[in-house]
Amino acid sequence: MSYFKNVCLLKAPQKVDIPYGLILSDITEVCYLAGMVKNDVDSITIPVNTYASNPLHDFERYLRTHPADMIGISSMTGAYSNALEYARIAKKYNLYVVLGGYHPTALPGEVLKSPYVDAVIRGEGEFTFKELVNEGSSEGVLGLSFKDNGNVIQNPDRGVIENLDVLPQPLREIRPKRFGNKGTDYLFDTVFTSRGCRIKCSFCSNDMVNKNWRYRSPENVIEELKMIHTTKKRKILKIWDANVLTDVDRMEKIVDLMSENNLTNFKIWTESRTTDIIRAEHIMQKLHDIGLRHVSLGIESPNLETLKRIRKGTNPKTCEKAIEILNDYKIKVQGYFIIGHLNETVEDIKRYPEYAKTVGLKQAVFMVMTPYPGTPIYEEYKRANSINSYRWDMYNNFGTVIEPNNIDLKTLKKMLAYCNGKFYGIDASNRQRTISGTVLEAIYRLINVAVIEKNDDRNSLSDLKNYMYEYLHALVGGNIK
Repeated sequence: MSYFKNVCLLKAPQKVDIPYGLILSDITEVCYLAGMVKNDVDSITIPVNTYASNPLHDFERYLRTHPADMIGISSMTGAYSNALEYARIAKKYNLYVVLGGYHPTALPGEVLKSPYVDAVIRGEGEFTFKELVNEGSSEGVLGLSFKDNGNVIQNPDRGVIENLDVLPQPLREIRPKRFGNKGTDYLFDTVFTSRGCRIKCSFCSNDMVNKNWRYRSPENVIEELKMIHTTKKRKILKIWDANVLTDVDRMEKIVDLMSENNLTNFKIWTESRTTDIIRAEHIMQKLHDIGLRHVSLGIESPNLETLKRIRKGTNPKTCEKAIEILNDYKIKVQGYFIIGHLNETVEDIKRYPEYAKTVGLKQAVFMVMTPYPGTPIYEEYKRANSINSYRWDMYNNFGTVIEPNNIDLKTLKKMLAYCNGKFYGIDASNRQRTISGTVLEAIYRLINVAVIEKNDDRNSLSDLKNYMYEYLHALVGGNIK
């Protein structure tokens, strides 16, 4: 019999979220935690849709009418203030509150300063969570930080889960209603076929939580896909590993099993390293046949020196080759770029949209370097006195929280607007996009810029107008002053 009987789980949403997040957050991560304890507790719930119109009100109403004695909240850095809001409400009803995820793992001591948080799970949480739910006591639970008479106690780390097949399948059945669907019927869903990464990019938080690369067997992945596949509607499936093509032979086996089991009614979106696309070129047709339609590539910068500094392990030539391969197989390719590197100037940043167009991209996402706590980049920018804000709400890849060498805050914001406007501007037809598609994409990117900057309380109304002007000016072919 478990110590905690009625457990709630939530994944806190980003405080400042672009429209993307509203569509694609399917909370698979906390469904793994639910699967770990479903046979141990009286009830396990995800009580609210955190993207509803008034989710905090919905959460409090739930606690007034349902038994609950514990809540686990997963939080990214940009979601941390929202996580504390849920924790505050939970404490009103005397729940035991435990936080996990990237931000609590990086800063457990800071998180435990909150009067609303009892404990923090560091790193991969499944077994730590299960042990805490069953035993109740925080003492001796590996991977747990907690408070004892006002002091923060850090238990020893828990090692990563080497055999991912021992984990139960995510308990999607308890997901709340969203966009008219609930449980296993979400139109957007996510599968993780592996964890960790062999590459240690200095800006990425993945290594802090998931460490070395580990994988699920192809058969285990197929078991999960059978649970969410349907012939009635074609779902958008994110295969959201850090590097899904790390082992190309394993991925080919997954693809073959999907074909054999007729699990092909998906539109699949994944992220990849450019070098992995090149290594996997011989299975691209197979990937296309089982539904791969969209790949996002971490290109980051056209500058080789920058790629070396951030330990990316790629170069512009591999980026160009990967894009060529994906275009050849009619797989939509999107490039991720990060501006704001310490070694780059305004003139360097101006090259970004031009490079993105030159290499044949039809879609590009321009972000600002975000020094997430726990990453080498965080320490590097901190030493350089280049972090200008610790308002965690703005740590979402688009909020500007840095001032790299020789580029002030307002200039960097203008450069982000410029990159978006320049790439999606009047010469978009050169990338063989329809006029309507180009216009819609331009409007979408404008909304992104507006949403992020509107929520930065350092901006004046004049600043907002200037950023919008810079975007529109670049959109019609103008150059930044």
